Amino acid sequence: MKEESLDLEKLRVALRQLDRGRLLIIAERAIEMIPSTSLDALVGDMIGVRRLIDGAFDVAMRGVRTEGAPLLRPRNVELKD
Repeated sequence: MKEESLDLEKLRVALRQLDRGRLLIIAERAIEMIPSTSLDALVGDMIGVRRLIDGAFDVAMRGVRTEGAPLLRPRNVELKD
């Protein structure tokens, strides 16, 4: 099959018209197809890929509230106009 150039702008428009479920399927396919070294470039600014490295998530979750632990209360912050 001859490689054809893809109109990225048309692809973006088509993606914006898809529902959330279909976008999630596309995202799942994409992360399975690209090398793991490229995942940070693809989703790093939205997900924080580095914390998902084996073991890193467990370390990051230490100290997070568990059952029976007191809730963290927000500080009172004055909002300025």
